[in-house]
Amino acid sequence: MEVMPHMPIPAPPVAPAMQVPPVAPAPMDSVVTLVRLVKSMRELGCKSFAGELDVVIVGRWLHTVEDIMEQI
Repeated sequence: MEVMPHMPIPAPPVAPAMQVPPVAPAPMDSVVTLVRLVKSMRELGCKSFAGELDVVIVGRWLHTVEDIMEQI
């Protein structure tokens, strides 16, 4: 196609814009509930998982967490 000095150059085609729905923040009630649950578990002696690779240690940790969850 030959471009004439007085003719505008056609714009390349543009893909339609995708609209992404906004992500709704977590309701404050569920955050407060989770914080209270973690606090209660810590008060009952629950400890964070330390990343151990020993199956026996992991099993004991999991058993402790399960016992504490049953108490709550």
